[in-house]
Amino acid sequence: MISSIHIDNAATYSNITIEPKQINFVYGGNGTGKTTLSRVISGTSSGSYHIEWENGTNLETLVFNGEFVEKNFSERISGIFTLGEDDDKTARRIEELGKDIDDLDDEITTKSNSVTGQREKQQEAFLQFAEACWIQRKTFSRFSETLKGTLKGKDTFAKSCLAKAAEVAADGSPQIEDLFDEYARLYSNNLQKQERIELSELNEIAVPEACNLLTEPITGSGNTPIGAFIDYLQSSNWVKQGVELYPLTKGRCPYCQRTLPAELETEIEAYFDDRYEESVGAIRSYQATYASFRDRVIQSIEAIKESVPNEYDVNVVNAAAEALNHVLDVNLSAIKQKLVDPSSKVELSDEAEALDTVKAAFGRIDKQIAANNELCDNISSARSDLSRRVWGLILHNLSSAQKAYSRSVGGCEKAISSIQAIIANKEDEKRKKQAEKAHLETTRTSITPTVDAINSLLERFGFTGFSLSEDKQSKGMYRIVRPDGADARRTLSEGEYNFISFLYFYHLVYGSLETEGIDTPRVVAIDDPISSLDSNVMFIITSLAKEIVKDCRDGKHGIKQVFILTHNVYFHKEVTFLGSRSKWPETKCAYWIISKADERTSISHHADNLISTSYELLWDEIRDIGDAPNKNAFNTMRRILEYYFSVIGGIDYEKCIDMFDGADKITCKALVSCINEGSHLISDDFVIVFTPEAMKSYRRVFKEIFYKLGQQAHYEMMMEKNASLPLQA
Repeated sequence: MISSIHIDNAATYSNITIEPKQINFVYGGNGTGKTTLSRVISGTSSGSYHIEWENGTNLETLVFNGEFVEKNFSERISGIFTLGEDDDKTARRIEELGKDIDDLDDEITTKSNSVTGQREKQQEAFLQFAEACWIQRKTFSRFSETLKGTLKGKDTFAKSCLAKAAEVAADGSPQIEDLFDEYARLYSNNLQKQERIELSELNEIAVPEACNLLTEPITGSGNTPIGAFIDYLQSSNWVKQGVELYPLTKGRCPYCQRTLPAELETEIEAYFDDRYEESVGAIRSYQATYASFRDRVIQSIEAIKESVPNEYDVNVVNAAAEALNHVLDVNLSAIKQKLVDPSSKVELSDEAEALDTVKAAFGRIDKQIAANNELCDNISSARSDLSRRVWGLILHNLSSAQKAYSRSVGGCEKAISSIQAIIANKEDEKRKKQAEKAHLETTRTSITPTVDAINSLLERFGFTGFSLSEDKQSKGMYRIVRPDGADARRTLSEGEYNFISFLYFYHLVYGSLETEGIDTPRVVAIDDPISSLDSNVMFIITSLAKEIVKDCRDGKHGIKQVFILTHNVYFHKEVTFLGSRSKWPETKCAYWIISKADERTSISHHADNLISTSYELLWDEIRDIGDAPNKNAFNTMRRILEYYFSVIGGIDYEKCIDMFDGADKITCKALVSCINEGSHLISDDFVIVFTPEAMKSYRRVFKEIFYKLGQQAHYEMMMEKNASLPLQA
């Protein structure tokens, strides 16, 4: 049935939600919004509304309102198929099939609820898994770009983890800090291609060829006696320095200040001949070449260092360059020492090895730059690989939680599959029974019983000027005709029109416009069916409406839910009456009051019926007075009898007088004589007294009138005390 109705921007409704029960009595004055509610139920409202159905199953809705009358009462009226009276065996089989179908529906609903329960278990397991995932989400939150699109919430991240588990293997080997270092590089704003280190200029600087003179002693000519002496003493450097000072000593020895022989200068000059000078000059030239080599190497290294991006560590290069610089300085010092002492022997260190060390250090940085450039060229695949390893570590951390989730979900899925197989079998069985039932209904249904039933009611209540007739020209259709067969639809009074319309609707509730589906599950709504009706017709309309309500309560004829909407207090009280001491259970029944203020409709729900009439207030007075002597009590009882039997009931009250004997008969005459003035007047010798004994007699006869005329249910209903505060109407 309908579990909730939400109406917004429909007529005077604005954002109103109600949750109806199985049986719903709706009271409201004219223009408060009852018809709008009935249109929402029928699905014909032009406003904005939404209806929620129990278990998501939409049922057929039959709604009696002005739209129903306009739609169904045209020149031709659709025939209503009902079951015929013959073939009790077939009728019983149809009834059995209907019950079986209802039982199958209940079983399917129960099993569907079991599936829902398993789904809820799956959801609970998922929520637990999501909590474990969320812990990992916090741990790996630094990898925002890698996890982009999965961090919107617990459910989203958990679903992403499950999806990745099908793509990526769990891997616990990576260290999260190592992964983050790589992540920081891959997603750095400074990541771009860089210039490779160019060593060609350094490579083009040739190391000076070795100078053999460095390893050989350079001496003068030993062919003279002084030369032989100098070679013997190995003091050519000491002598050379003295020769350089000799011009300053004016023929004296620079060391001892003795006067030197005149031929000594000539002999010494002969010792330091051209060969000696050439050799020393060659050493001096080599010194200049080596110094130039050193400067070029150092400058080239510094230039290359400046081209290295700041992010790379050049400390190793600095250390190698410093070592190379040391080697070059040592060699230059050795060459300088050779020039100081040409006769000495010097060995130069291998600067090539130190230079190769510098180049190797630059090469390692160049490899890093090459790796960076390759990374730039393949950034997408690198990020994808990082993502795989990040997810692998996440899934490794979630392995226990994921296994527990998989076990739970797997068990639920097995249960669901088993239950769904049962549901499929039940639905197949239901379809077969529905097909059989439809076939039997088709063979037994007819529109004639409806015609007969409606015409019988019309005749019983004095509507003899028109009747319903099967249309001979259009099979399966009705016409409203006069006794002479003329069309009567356009000449009916409003009361006649409303009466036959409701009779038609009533039979449609228990029938169908098709040859099958006689008791298809349906929701029935009745909106103010007694407008412009005579009081005698009100009884039959009320009785028929109460029958629909009773069948809904008892689960008969496919009536699953009922809405009774009215502005008429009498109709409302009668149709809501269940019994003198009975009350609709709150679980099945709801009372609603619709009101409107400032062009806004409101609906209030009540567990008890709050509607009361001035007529009911008369009964309240009777209940409150009891047997106490009160001259108003007699008049109150007379007013009740007048209103109920004359104004509302149209019941032949006169026969009740003859049902009494003696004084009771006189009392009865007094009570009912006002109903039809001039008939059965009170005897002249009858005196009205208001003693306690007399009041007991009046009240007893008053009660007996209702019982003798078959209206004991109404008497018991009105005499029952209602603990709730009545709403005056």
